[in-house]
Amino acid sequence: METEVKLRINEEAYQKVQEKFLEKGFSLKEIDNQTNIFLDGQNREMSKKRYVLRFRKIFRKDKYIYYTTLKGNANLSNGISKIEEFEEEISQELFEEIVADPTKLPELGLKQKLLTKVLTEHPIQSKYEIIGQFTTNRKKFLIEFVENKPWTLELDETEFPFGKAYEIELEVPETEINIAKESLEKFMAESNIPYTYSKNNKFVNLMKGSIDQ
Repeated sequence: METEVKLRINEEAYQKVQEKFLEKGFSLKEIDNQTNIFLDGQNREMSKKRYVLRFRKIFRKDKYIYYTTLKGNANLSNGISKIEEFEEEISQELFEEIVADPTKLPELGLKQKLLTKVLTEHPIQSKYEIIGQFTTNRKKFLIEFVENKPWTLELDETEFPFGKAYEIELEVPETEINIAKESLEKFMAESNIPYTYSKNNKFVNLMKGSIDQ
């Protein structure tokens, strides 16, 4: 189970958050440039069961990395996200083959453990196709709002086909989610940075064709 605090911010706040982090001595660990591609059957069988299949290409530290991710039963309320998540690295060759022709997923997916799980546990009757994609520039900061509790905070700038969105994501163990939320909100208030709780995750925004502010 993945547990995160999710806050939506505007472009000005996005810049100010970074300035405040650096003022406090929080370090920028790394930057990911992501391309996120989503697949489902033509009849949207997976979406109807509240599952999402994502193929992600990441440019990080001068090289590309590829992942497949299965997410399910997402719940987002009052800025706290809880979701089932399974992720596995995939070869560039297999990634590119599937993205180039998603209809081959039932055959090519048997070459990877996670995709075999998808095909076995979430079979579909229609043909796979790409249902949407977006890119995200993700900056990862090492923060310490609470003494002796270093967390990695992700600051996202996402480009949808219909516009940009800015979001803060702070993933922590479920036992720490409440203190993480309280600490992050305290930081935002003390820094005079406006924010709202994320109403939907990025995939839902993509499917709706709109950005929640």
